[in-house]
Amino acid sequence: MKNDYPRQTNRMVHVRLTEELHKRLRIRAAESDMTLQDWVAMAIRKGLDR
Repeated sequence: MKNDYPRQTNRMVHVRLTEELHKRLRIRAAESDMTLQDWVAMAIRKGLDR
């Protein structure tokens, strides 16, 4: 049986951050009760949707 829904694939992006920026990111994600991955993806989506 053929699946009519396209399969969504994820891509990986590597980003170099300063220790301070990484710390701020970890704190913000924790405050939002989100993983770093989910928080960064949300921030990118918001930035692209502007």
